[in-house]
Amino acid sequence: RAAQAFDEALRAGEECLLWDDSVDAAHALVATGCDKVGIVVDNAGFELVCDLALADAIVVARVKTSSKSTTGVVVTLHVKAHPTFVSDAMSKDVHATIYETCASTDKETSLMGKRWRKHVETGAWVIAP
Repeated sequence: RAAQAFDEALRAGEECLLWDDSVDAAHALVATGCDKVGIVVDNAGFELVCDLALADAIVVARVKTSSKSTTGVVVTLHVKAHPTFVSDAMSKDVHATIYETCASTDKETSLMGKRWRKHVETGAWVIAP
């Protein structure tokens, strides 16, 4: 499943990792003083799904740590206005990925897609070329 593929990809990269500041980075991303987060989206496909999962985790973590129903954080997904390479992610790729995730027959995947769509609709996510 997707969770296993992600874990395998992480483990494979660990042997080449010189220093791991991921815990500090994660704390900074969900800190209440951090109102704007930018993610530079490079490639469509698996990398885009990982970028969207990160953006989702930031918003969801904020909701869980906030006393309000809104997160107060805006995650801007910086995509390409036009592709230089065939794999470059553009706004239409983000929308298509969200659409296909919502349409999944897997219940958990579909729920995730619907949450992603809500992030776009509420302005928690901004897609910017």
